[in-house]
Amino acid sequence: MTPETDSKKRALALFELNGRPPFRVALPIALQHVIAMIVGCVTPAIIIAGVAHLSPADSVILIQASLIAAVQLDEPAGDLAVALCLYSSLVDKPISERTVAFGEVGLGGEVRGISHIRRRVQEAERMGFTRCIVPHQCLHELKGGSYQIRIAGVRNLRQAFSVLEKDAREATVL
Repeated sequence: MTPETDSKKRALALFELNGRPPFRVALPIALQHVIAMIVGCVTPAIIIAGVAHLSPADSVILIQASLIAAVQLDEPAGDLAVALCLYSSLVDKPISERTVAFGEVGLGGEVRGISHIRRRVQEAERMGFTRCIVPHQCLHELKGGSYQIRIAGVRNLRQAFSVLEKDAREATVL
């Protein structure tokens, strides 16, 4: 076997199922995977910290916590609920147990539309929730329905946080 053939074989080992690439080839790829995992964990925390205008100290705490504990959602419609829970814990203001939220959150903090909004809201109402926070672009799908639940349409996380704060103020007045 010539040195040229041996080096081609090693390079191809990178793409084989049980291949073992040389360390100098494997190390940069391994580091790339570690960085991708870290970025995936901290990106939501950075977005929420920015939208919530957290202090640098609170932002660091949120980012460090995201490295320790990560939440994996199989349903994108759960993004908004998780973001609201993080915000609630950071500002130390509880969310009413009668509030539910549905929505996908984009990298810019925008709240994106989701599927089956009518069924989700109806089920939330059936379960006894009194407030539902949904993507603004889904409101047209809810037109014509008669709901007892109060529905708030939001375009971004900042608007969703405002709904929570408004509800908290109203609850303290009562």
